[in-house]
Amino acid sequence: MKNVAVLIFVCILFGSCGGSSSEKKAEIDPALALLEKNNCKTCHKPAEKFIGPSFHDIAARYAGYPDTIVQHLAQKVISGGTGVWDSVPMAPHPDLLPSEAETLVRYVLRQ
Repeated sequence: MKNVAVLIFVCILFGSCGGSSSEKKAEIDPALALLEKNNCKTCHKPAEKFIGPSFHDIAARYAGYPDTIVQHLAQKVISGGTGVWDSVPMAPHPDLLPSEAETLVRYVLRQ
């Protein structure tokens, strides 16, 4: 009986610690789940330019802008575009809800 209790305790302990750190972060911050779901990291990296600008560069460019920049940038995420950073176009994300795009933009602007 004592062995069963120990086994149950160990299973609960490992079960509560399971999952990757990225899964846990996604649970904490819905923006991380949206980043993964929409493949943002295919073109953007947190600290270095890749295909598109880094999250840090985007945050630096829009630092000090009024809060209305969030809605403007969210619409750019949804509709896509070109010419703001360079000639590489940003693919549109028409399936994203405006509230989801705003969540992503707020996350990027915190970087």
